[in-house]
Amino acid sequence: MTRRTIIHRGLSLATLVVACLAASLLSATPADAAGPRPDFRSPWPCGEQRQYYHHSSEVLNALDFSLPGGADFNTPVLAPAAGTVEVVHGHAGYGNYVRIHHTGGWASMMAHLHTTSVADGQYVQVGQEIGRVGSTGNSTGPHLHLEQEADGTNHPIILDGVALRYSGAVSHHTSRNCGGSGVSGQAFVFGGSQRFAGVDVSGSLTNFSWSPGTGVVRSDWGGGAVTGVPVGYVHDGLQHVFARGTDDTLRHWYQSGTHPPGLDSWNTTGLVKSDPAGFAYGTQQHVFFRNPHNKLEHRYYDTTTGQVHGGVWSDHTFTGNPYAFVHRDQQHVFARTAEGALLHWYWWPGIAPAVDDWGITTGIASDITGFSYHGTQHHIFYRDTDGHLQHRYYDDASGTLNGGTWPGGTFEGDPHALVHRDQQHVFARNTQGDLVHWYWWPGINPAVDDWGAQNTVTGDPVGLSTPGQHHVFYRTTNGTLAHHWIDDGHHTPHHDNWGGNITP
Repeated sequence: MTRRTIIHRGLSLATLVVACLAASLLSATPADAAGPRPDFRSPWPCGEQRQYYHHSSEVLNALDFSLPGGADFNTPVLAPAAGTVEVVHGHAGYGNYVRIHHTGGWASMMAHLHTTSVADGQYVQVGQEIGRVGSTGNSTGPHLHLEQEADGTNHPIILDGVALRYSGAVSHHTSRNCGGSGVSGQAFVFGGSQRFAGVDVSGSLTNFSWSPGTGVVRSDWGGGAVTGVPVGYVHDGLQHVFARGTDDTLRHWYQSGTHPPGLDSWNTTGLVKSDPAGFAYGTQQHVFFRNPHNKLEHRYYDTTTGQVHGGVWSDHTFTGNPYAFVHRDQQHVFARTAEGALLHWYWWPGIAPAVDDWGITTGIASDITGFSYHGTQHHIFYRDTDGHLQHRYYDDASGTLNGGTWPGGTFEGDPHALVHRDQQHVFARNTQGDLVHWYWWPGINPAVDDWGAQNTVTGDPVGLSTPGQHHVFYRTTNGTLAHHWIDDGHHTPHHDNWGGNITP
């Protein structure tokens, strides 16, 4: 018998019983009534193609993905959507598998893994590595077995907005899981620890970190004098931090484990006139900044070529600092003009960078902040000329722009927004030095509180989402780094102080 191009599980009658029992694993934990389907991304890296098919003895609605000849063995398996993981090793049918509990009663499962990269109960972001492709359990060769279910019932698989074919014939699909690992910002998560990239009053970069095993650690990363607000993110197993040097040259640190950080400048001597913004995108690391002509300059490093590329995105000029994030396979950058209009640059595979203004031609008085929300909307927030928080978002399904003012009084400086589970959070400070925290999730109107931080906030606050908690960091009146957090399911903020002596 000719061997199929795709290696898959062969099920005898006895193993079919095992597989049927294994299929019940997806409904082992009761779920709430299913909400909207998550925007499931492909569970392999951005831009890569996999062949797939379904066979009659397979678990209902499951699909198997692979590369010819087992070439995908030990390649990364990525979270198709954010959620809390369940990890099982050595199952008779599925071998090593990771099940992710998403919002609204949805779950996904990736099976036959060679190894797993996450811990049971860990919260993961879309695009985060959860394991490696293998052939464990009842499997005849390396491949990835995928299931999606809601309320204990398997559903036909949709990836990257595409309903996949169910056929014994080989089909192909290319991944649009392009968001990298985690979210970029001055605060980020790396290697199970919380990180904050600050600028010491001496002008050096201080990398703050905390984990249960180490407590707070402050490390001077050197590299010459820097200014403004750094940005950090994780890519290719390294933490990357970018900042503007006082000589208007980019500083890019990269580090992992106990190794000292490396440092380079990505061919930017004298070009950097703003705080940098950036993100991980597939096999690339990206950064954006305002150049001496007040235009948007772009640099990116491709790990497959080992080269830095880039250039200017359009002739539009802006003031202040850009803000960038990934939405689906799209890159978005926002800034404001000197007249208070919005500039929104966007790019995705197949188009040249373009720009629009979302109909906002006046009234912006701060830098922009924003995020991708569940892969179906992208949102921005800013302070208007009256000091109020303005919100706009684009809904992919309807193709419409929406938004308005979030109530809660006036504030100063630049806001910072983040997503935590299905919640939207925005942090800022008012003229009295109080923390201002807006929050919203499905079923409530936007509300505001201060987490008990009053008369002490002297720098723009920065938020962070971690498994089971959401956080905020800010500079206090004595220059130290304050940290507050709330545990999921509780309403009382906790706080500590990470020390240091940082600039506003």
